[in-house]
Amino acid sequence: MSSNAHGRKRFIQGIGLGILVGGGLAWAFGVFATRYHPIEESKLCYNALRNHPEQLHPQTREYLKARLYWNAAHWIPSSWLWGWKLDFGPVDDAALGGINPIKDASSTAEVYSDAIKKAEAAGPR
Repeated sequence: MSSNAHGRKRFIQGIGLGILVGGGLAWAFGVFATRYHPIEESKLCYNALRNHPEQLHPQTREYLKARLYWNAAHWIPSSWLWGWKLDFGPVDDAALGGINPIKDASSTAEVYSDAIKKAEAAGPR
């Protein structure tokens, strides 16, 4: 085997090893994982509730309120809530029709209360 062919083989092996190691490390550290983005979800809920409340179906409106309150109470830092008019009223569980937007054993009333307290503590609106 010539030295040129040997060098090319080593180069290809190095590239392959780099792809394997880099891909393995990226996977191990979650680069390819889709993480939950509560701030983005909350922005969507907030904008829909604030800008288009009359166009929302009652079940959709209550679901968006519950998701917004849940994220505000459990995921979003207080500093992000400053300036948001977060109080769209309590969630009407009857309008949800059995859909559970809360991801733990908390009731919608508890989540609403926690979210409003956290938003009020964040500062003036």
